[in-house]
Amino acid sequence: MELSPMQRAIELVRRGTSYRQAARICGIAPRTIRDWCISVGVRSRYLAEYPEEIRKKAIELVKNGMPYYRVAKTLGIPCPTIRNWCLKAGIKSQWKSEHLKKYVKEEVLDGIRYLVSEDYVRLRQLWKRIHELERKLRNMRREEKMERELERLKAEAEKLEEQLRRNPTQFIKVISLKPIPQEGMGREK
Repeated sequence: MELSPMQRAIELVRRGTSYRQAARICGIAPRTIRDWCISVGVRSRYLAEYPEEIRKKAIELVKNGMPYYRVAKTLGIPCPTIRNWCLKAGIKSQWKSEHLKKYVKEEVLDGIRYLVSEDYVRLRQLWKRIHELERKLRNMRREEKMERELERLKAEAEKLEEQLRRNPTQFIKVISLKPIPQEGMGREK
């Protein structure tokens, strides 16, 4: 009797295969296999389960003011796990509020609140000034370029004026032999 893909995947996990390994064998997404296993109460042996004493100790350390990451490092448990345990217990890290004291200014950008430190504020002021000076320098270079162009055009104009003085007919060209009508001439309305 052949097993369905769901039964086969659950049996593989029951025998000690991880969700990912079972997914490769069955050709099904690991999340699907995880959901199937959860629906029938089968857990992968690769999912970590921690004793209740460890959980209580972690929560107690956070209550006493130790940051999540330090509790995680001390106990050898992932930081998000520690945070989730504390959130479920209704405890927030006290360290966070102490840590935020160095942040002096709150800014809102695109609807998101940010807390920024004095150093960050100073750094932004410095970069703003740097960009302002760079813009001024570009404008000055542009002005120098324009001045050079102006000098070149003046020299060319002076050269042409000199040629015009020597030979005025050189600059006059007959375009049309028809007389150009002047305003006021012709029929009046």
